Amino acid sequence: MITTKAPSTLQEHFRQVESLIRLEVGGEYSDLAVDLHRLVSAGGKRIRPKMAILTGNILGAENDRLIHLAAAVEMLHTAILVHDNLVDSALLRRGLKILNAKWSPAAATLAGDYAFTIAAKLIAYTDSMAVINLFSETMSTMISGEMTQISRKQGIDNLKDYFNWIHSKTASMFALSTSAAAMLSPVGEETVSRMQEFGHLIGMAFQIMADVRDFTAHQFTLGKPVGNDLRQGTITLPALYYLDTHPEHPTLQAIIHKKNVNKGKLDELINAIRSNGSTQKAVHTAREYIQEGLAVLDYLPDMPQRRELEDLAKSVIG
Repeated sequence: MITTKAPSTLQEHFRQVESLIRLEVGGEYSDLAVDLHRLVSAGGKRIRPKMAILTGNILGAENDRLIHLAAAVEMLHTAILVHDNLVDSALLRRGLKILNAKWSPAAATLAGDYAFTIAAKLIAYTDSMAVINLFSETMSTMISGEMTQISRKQGIDNLKDYFNWIHSKTASMFALSTSAAAMLSPVGEETVSRMQEFGHLIGMAFQIMADVRDFTAHQFTLGKPVGNDLRQGTITLPALYYLDTHPEHPTLQAIIHKKNVNKGKLDELINAIRSNGSTQKAVHTAREYIQEGLAVLDYLPDMPQRRELEDLAKSVIG
């Protein structure tokens, strides 16, 4: 374990997390490992480790264990990101050409696997079997959720399946970030449960907003075509809300049943979803999750770190 001096601000905490991540990833000097190091160093919002740090700061977690938890969560996210990029063929992420733009799928997969091993090493340094077990369970939840999604005979066509899926792929890691930080703190099970719920709710909102931006952002910002999820046959919340008002739409039904659709029909459907209010309705749903999450924090003392955590949650909407 890297021993660190307890910092006084989130920024100082986060510099320690960044240093630890770069130290662990930078230990290998193969060309592939160097490119993984560049991907990690490119940064990003780092919202998951920030949520872990702020939760631990509020609840009194010991600094070294908290730093290793935050770094492990970010490396787990990086590993998932590398593998996701292979699935959706995204060539840009965090402003850089990513691994699958340069390396073969096999090599990029190995880089993702390497990131998983670093995450496992970092989480072991928390010296908490409860946290290690939760970390393992979360990995299992995320991977099994994606396996279920990939193996479905038809695409998602209802809200229940969609919300279950985004809990597995995204919200479970947010819940890990906050509940594990609580586990490392001198608090009881009720507080751990509350922080797990908070992380879950914010994670749900985060994924919904990512699905909205897939329809509303510019291709250069996304690093992949607008509406790429739908082009890949993945039905997300804006498309489901469109389905509510257009249940027999032939192109959408064809995608749900995994039939081939020509590009022109796809473009028409994507433009229709962008313009009929479905994305705005999805944003409203994300806001509701944020409000529920903020309400969970009401029992915490009013202190600067709590307000920072609230602001971080609100930033998910953008």
